Amino acid sequence: MAVSILVLVPFIIFAVIAICIGVVAIKVTKAIKSTADSITPFFNEIKKADQAAQITPRTLDGTEPVRIPAILRDFPEFNVELARSYISNIMTEYMNALDTGNPSSLKDDCTSQFYEELLYTLMNNHISCKLPRVHKVVIADYRRSGEEAMITFQASVQYQKENSNYIKQAKYAIKYSYFLEMGAKGEYESLRCPHCGAPVSSIGMKVCPACDSAISFAISRTWKVSDIKEML
Repeated sequence: MAVSILVLVPFIIFAVIAICIGVVAIKVTKAIKSTADSITPFFNEIKKADQAAQITPRTLDGTEPVRIPAILRDFPEFNVELARSYISNIMTEYMNALDTGNPSSLKDDCTSQFYEELLYTLMNNHISCKLPRVHKVVIADYRRSGEEAMITFQASVQYQKENSNYIKQAKYAIKYSYFLEMGAKGEYESLRCPHCGAPVSSIGMKVCPACDSAISFAISRTWKVSDIKEML
């Protein structure tokens, strides 16, 4: 009888261990399910936030009402809405240029320096920007120093990545600069007295401060895009 009990001991121990393992497994399974149930809403919220980010345009600077009077004070003929529409078109062309690698459509609208920088960038990088759409353009800053001036626009833009349905909402800063047009010799005209060559501080001056000669300028100026950068 004692021998029979001893023979059964290993089986009893095995059964106890199996039962313990089963109990632990059930508890672990319940714990995992409970954790998964509690985490699922969290991941759902992340998914909803990502979906919202794809359809919500980026927020832009709100100081435009302060900037416009300063611009019109210096440039009464400046048409704000026309410039806004122009910058919107430039941004569409810019996004297409990034996608195709060909910025030639922007050449006449940008400064030569910015155009060369853009060419170099596109030679070394392909940036996928499918189906660009400009939501809004605002004036974010205005600065003037002497005869030089620069308006900084902000634009909210969306585009689609290549081979993907993901839509990115982006924000760009566009610098719109007022500068002297390039002269016949390939250099920018300078504000100098045509009689003595002395520098003249303002294009509106009628008399040279150095030689007292009457002066006039036939220098043309223009607005051009001098930089475009994506903002974080």
